[in-house]
Amino acid sequence: MFKLEKFEKFILDNGCLIINKKPIKLKSGRISYYDVDIRNSMENSESLKELCKYIYAYTEENNLKPDAYLGVPETGTPIALILNTLINYKKSSTVPQIMLRSHPKKYQAIETHYSVTPIPKNLKFVLIEDDVTTGNSLRECIKRLLKLNVKIQAVISITNRLEKRSDGKTVEKLIIGNFKIPFYSITNSQRLIQEYTKHHTINPDISKKINNYFKKYCN
Repeated sequence: MFKLEKFEKFILDNGCLIINKKPIKLKSGRISYYDVDIRNSMENSESLKELCKYIYAYTEENNLKPDAYLGVPETGTPIALILNTLINYKKSSTVPQIMLRSHPKKYQAIETHYSVTPIPKNLKFVLIEDDVTTGNSLRECIKRLLKLNVKIQAVISITNRLEKRSDGKTVEKLIIGNFKIPFYSITNSQRLIQEYTKHHTINPDISKKINNYFKKYCN
């Protein structure tokens, strides 16, 4: 059974929430005093497997039974590969292990433009993303998969910054509205920061800047 509080404790205990004394520039171009880096929970096999067990329990909680998982490159890839080994309602020999490419190789056959091996068309997949801000990388990944007629049952983002894009849409509205694909986020930055502050003190000036960031960009 999935327990959100235990999962968030796992994320925080592994240092995935980073409070910065100096601002960082995100891929979106926005300036932030905090970041969420799921890779910090993937530094050894034990913690990576534990992360995947939480995600698998979450998919069970939401009645998702994909034929296999796909990971948005790069961070989502090892997560999806391990999730596929946890599937207990299919024979392991029928669960494909697909690695998506971060950049297409268009000189190869169309079936392997976007993946190392061809993606079966008769199966349904859950797509795993580590964190979303504006969702541009996720959107491009979905567009590539749909171009190949891959069936995406749902998208799960491990964390979500809950930000609005420049067009005013959240990532959830973008994915559901543009692609008609269910979108789930296991937790979000605001929840993680709230949990973090129960046991840690954030510099008042940094805390104010984070709150101002939420007011400016979040729904």
